[in-house]
Amino acid sequence: MSKLILVDFIKSKRTTLILFAFSIFIYFLFSNHLPRSNFWEMFSLYSCLFSAYLVFNYQKLNWKLILVFGVAFRVVFLFTLPELSDDFYRFYWDGLQSLGGMSPFESLPSEVRTRITESVYLKLNSPNYYSVYPGINQSIYFLGAFFGKSLFGFVLVLKVLMLIVELGSFYFLYKLLKAKKKPLFLLSWYFLNPLIILEFVGNLHFEGFMLCAILGSLFFFSKANYFSSSVALGLACAIKIMPFIFVPLYFIKVKNSCKWLFVAVPPLVFMFSLIPFYHHEMFVHINESIQLYFGKFEFNSSLFLLFTWIGLPKVFLRILLIGGELIILFRAYKNKINLDLALVWLFTWYLLLSQSVHPWYVAGFLGVALLNNQRYIILWSFLIFCTYITYQTSDYEQQLWVNITEYIIVGSKFYFDVKREIKSGNDKKKIPVP
Repeated sequence: MSKLILVDFIKSKRTTLILFAFSIFIYFLFSNHLPRSNFWEMFSLYSCLFSAYLVFNYQKLNWKLILVFGVAFRVVFLFTLPELSDDFYRFYWDGLQSLGGMSPFESLPSEVRTRITESVYLKLNSPNYYSVYPGINQSIYFLGAFFGKSLFGFVLVLKVLMLIVELGSFYFLYKLLKAKKKPLFLLSWYFLNPLIILEFVGNLHFEGFMLCAILGSLFFFSKANYFSSSVALGLACAIKIMPFIFVPLYFIKVKNSCKWLFVAVPPLVFMFSLIPFYHHEMFVHINESIQLYFGKFEFNSSLFLLFTWIGLPKVFLRILLIGGELIILFRAYKNKINLDLALVWLFTWYLLLSQSVHPWYVAGFLGVALLNNQRYIILWSFLIFCTYITYQTSDYEQQLWVNITEYIIVGSKFYFDVKREIKSGNDKKKIPVP
């Protein structure tokens, strides 16, 4: 009897409204000067948000209520500067360079600092690196600088655009879930996830834009509109570059000559997006910064850290990445897994081999994962927040126990999700391909 009473209480409208107000309050605390160096306070608040999120999902809310709640949570962050990331200062810097008629890939910030930009320069976390952000990002930075007129205005413009893009992701997920005949309450696993809200509208990480493009690509693919699908994939590549590794999956999933669209269109979209920002040394400078980045930075890695500790060369990681992709390609080619599931597994394998795995990287694919019941990414979206413990110290010292705990739990859940998918035969439910 007591169990039934508890279940009724959890599912009641009163509980829903209480948790909504409670979540709004905590998001307000996150948006108003909660320093990332204060990890344990942050983690306690995040745990409360995640608990409310789990209850929302247990309640199986109506999709309209999910939409209203999700938008309300995001609006809390519209009129504040990001607190958990300082990357937006570099976004603003690049936008100012483009607005001033210079290519953001032309010079180092340390070479073009002026009295007007000095206050922004002092906030940059990479003043001695050339910009590495692709063309779509640079276009958005330019728009933000043009319409924003100030740092606050720039951030507001980008947050409004991010909110619009997230509504696009919600729309594509809605359509894909209906096409797969899956319940629409699953939308809450994405749209009410605290990591998604904090990292996209809250901290302005462009994985939000990339996710919308990937979901759009999957939606058009499901309609056999391969040209639009390839353009959307190209937009994703022109936002984060990484989605280029998905091109072979799209190629082998199309059984007619339209498959070549996925070979030709994404690189064209990527190159076209860079034209407004062209500089004759652009690719040299981008490559230089990428090489410096991979030579200097490591954050929350798993297999990379293990293999480095053993003493294996980095080329071994590339071989493993290619090998993993070939296995996934083979299963996809044999129609043993559908396209969106193949994307999630390849993305996961990519992250497991990566040198840096920030929280927003995981957030960038949570929306795709829910299409095939890959719940390990939801678990990961909670555990990876623990990596913010790194910012407790001024020298950003990582805690190895956090890495070990995170990857043992997530790796185990990933293994069982994959095993269940194969055993149950759910991996044969494909997006239809004519």
